[in-house]
Amino acid sequence: DLDLVHAQETRRILDRIVGFTASPFLMNFFGKNLSAGRVQSVCLRMIVDREQEIERFKPEKYWTLKAAFSSGNEEVIAKFHSEKITDEKLAQSLKKQTEMGSFYVSEILEEEEHKSPPEPLVTSTLQRLASRMYGFAGERTMKAAQALYENGFCTYIRTDSVRAVPEAIEEGRQYLKSELKYAIPLKANTFRNKNSSHDAHECIRPTDLSADADTPSLAMPDEKKIYALIWKYFLASQMTPAIFKTVKVTIVDRQNPNLRFRLTGKTLQDEGFLKMIGHQTSDVLLPPLTLQQSLPLKKAMVEAKQTTPP
Repeated sequence: DLDLVHAQETRRILDRIVGFTASPFLMNFFGKNLSAGRVQSVCLRMIVDREQEIERFKPEKYWTLKAAFSSGNEEVIAKFHSEKITDEKLAQSLKKQTEMGSFYVSEILEEEEHKSPPEPLVTSTLQRLASRMYGFAGERTMKAAQALYENGFCTYIRTDSVRAVPEAIEEGRQYLKSELKYAIPLKANTFRNKNSSHDAHECIRPTDLSADADTPSLAMPDEKKIYALIWKYFLASQMTPAIFKTVKVTIVDRQNPNLRFRLTGKTLQDEGFLKMIGHQTSDVLLPPLTLQQSLPLKKAMVEAKQTTPP
């Protein structure tokens, strides 16, 4: 491929023109072990440009207006349709108008979203989950995982492959269907690595699905927690997607149509794999709302803020 050959030659020429002359210059002025090249120089330029942008930045004050509305037993918080109000008196005036208003749902825009099941665990994802959920350091996670592996509870725990053998996948599907009575996809979910991993070992999965985290053989608390993650995430990988509706709602004052609030969130239509691992995202889950529904105001809130540099 001559295009690749010429690209390599061009890079080599640039290194000689830029790197071979700039690197000694840097060493003479700033000390040893410094170098410049086609990548380093461009990265440095980007960093300098951003730093100068930060130094030139002048913060500006602004105010936001939010309103908390009641929907049945639940509360929804919506933002005034103008994100930034640059005048404090105007912000306070809008707050008073809001407190005297009578609000209803004027528009609902919905879009269905399918969230795919997670991949089975590999070493790095197991460590991240244990850190996020239990505050475990990587070493503590791997110590518990190693004990599980040595006692035959799970497959090899040092792997970057998301692949599972067909027999294990089928066992997982049957366990979900017969033991847990969960819906499973018509066709098994299969996963493959996007990068060129060696794929010497399959994913981290339980060796026997009938042994859950409460099995008496698991006496150590750390091992119970790590095994529960391995067990749940392997089964979740063979479940149906979670189905949400992304909802954009406009709330308007009946007397003053310019007094508009907006909120965005999701409603859960079908839990799918979330039945197994729970809802762990930062998405705002909204209660069911209907067009023309009246929403009593609980309180209006003005908050002073200022813009932040890049």
